[in-house]
Amino acid sequence: MFKNLIGKNVYPFDWVIMNMMQNKVFLRAINQYADMLNKKFLDQANFELQLWNNYFHLAVAFLTQESLQLENFSSTKRAKILNK
Repeated sequence: MFKNLIGKNVYPFDWVIMNMMQNKVFLRAINQYADMLNKKFLDQANFELQLWNNYFHLAVAFLTQESLQLENFSSTKRAKILNK
């Protein structure tokens, strides 16, 4: 479900603040998901390969989304984003 949400742009590309806020919420959810995976599904007795596979696909989808590709922004906009 998260992967599908990340793949769709809810806000226009030039709404940088809203896209950053959305990514902040996604990152918080991804971190909580990772914490639960580490607590419940890391040891050999409870290891679930499909869950970990889904998590890594989610991480790749998050990291490669268009709104995080700073090289696509103007140098001024990129500097503002990096300074936040």
